[in-house]
Amino acid sequence: MGPIVPTDSRTPVESIDSTRKLILSLDGGGIRGYFSLLVLQAIMHEVGELLPEGHLLKGTDLRPCEFFDYMAGTSTGGLIAIMLGRLNMTVEEGLEAYATFGDDVFGHPRQAHIRRKKPHRLSRQEKYDARKLRDAVVELVNKHRQDSGEKFVPNGGTHSCRVMVVALRDEIHQDSPYLLRSYEHKENESDEPQDFELNPGVPDDYYIWQVARATSAAPTYFEPMTIKSSRRAESGNESGTGGLREITQTHTFIDGAWGFNNPCCLAYREVTQMHRDRSRDAVGLLVSIGTGFRHNHKVITTRGRNHRAVFKMLIGAAMDYTSKEDAIEREMHALTDGDGGRRAVPWKRFQTPKVPAAQNNTSNARSILRLGRGRGEDSEPVPLGLLKLDDWRPKYLKPRSRNGRITLEFISGRTAEYLDRQEVRDQIREVASQLVKYKLSRSSQPSDTTAE
Repeated sequence: MGPIVPTDSRTPVESIDSTRKLILSLDGGGIRGYFSLLVLQAIMHEVGELLPEGHLLKGTDLRPCEFFDYMAGTSTGGLIAIMLGRLNMTVEEGLEAYATFGDDVFGHPRQAHIRRKKPHRLSRQEKYDARKLRDAVVELVNKHRQDSGEKFVPNGGTHSCRVMVVALRDEIHQDSPYLLRSYEHKENESDEPQDFELNPGVPDDYYIWQVARATSAAPTYFEPMTIKSSRRAESGNESGTGGLREITQTHTFIDGAWGFNNPCCLAYREVTQMHRDRSRDAVGLLVSIGTGFRHNHKVITTRGRNHRAVFKMLIGAAMDYTSKEDAIEREMHALTDGDGGRRAVPWKRFQTPKVPAAQNNTSNARSILRLGRGRGEDSEPVPLGLLKLDDWRPKYLKPRSRNGRITLEFISGRTAEYLDRQEVRDQIREVASQLVKYKLSRSSQPSDTTAE
């Protein structure tokens, strides 16, 4: 592609429509989300290299929220989106937090699950105590916001980067995900046909930690997240006079990974609906980062309890994961390809290669992780996608900083191999070039363009 990138702050910026929106989409994948952060770290490093001398951000700790208008994520991808987009963290801070999060949560399974030969066998309890997940999220928010009571929707309702995370809510049909937003999505009131809008209207009045907990509530791993909230609404009577009354609502959430692990299609449709006056011209770039490709995804049932969302999603999740991924790629190509073969929206997907069906088991991954022993230099590399979402090795070490080092080194090694490919390096440079072009173009305007 070869976009023009200025090398001096006085160099004229290539003419682009800087009002088009830039989207970052992050897959779910448990601890494999570390891969997503490492890929994004490579992108931001390239952005720093391409920024011209004299630019305000040159040589600083770049934050993805300074470049992307929207971030979307499912499950732990949603947690990353919150860290980077709502808490304004750098990628390096995200990597550090993810390692701490991994040990706080995945490093402490319930005792009944520790020695189980078949860890996904039916259990009377989820594998992990949801309170540990809650405490880890609250601590994260406290560290970067000094107040765990901060709402997901910023004060004033505006923020330079808008964040949406995918979950499933108890009364919503299993084929319809629920978007937890940091902004308002005004419902389309025109008579023109539009794509189905996901729960439009005023955003939920939830705390940051509640949203992070809701999107991370993976069935069989964590209990669903139940949130009770209240709001004031106008009420009327027969005399025509109205007043305010308080409405209390209770909803139960699980993560959306069982059907919407890759949220890029949802994110694209959401942004085009948010800026429907521009339709397909609304999006300037969509960057989608996966967490390692698996051939399929087993469906696991859970213990009987009154959580309709759990049952509906687990039943609906009986699908081949590869087919789902392929379908998403076909849909994104259909959405982003313009007339006559012209690409209307630059769409970049970062994902490790597919795992052959013959290799689709966890035994190889376990062998390379167990006690830190590899399988020899001549052995076939274990694909990242074989790593279970909660595989955290070793556990229970002192000092705690040593915990998880084998898992993180494994992910880092596989990611380094992926990033070393020429086609991936070219793709990263192209994405970084686009981000820099938009940043420079917006900086030349009277005020930097946000996700208005």
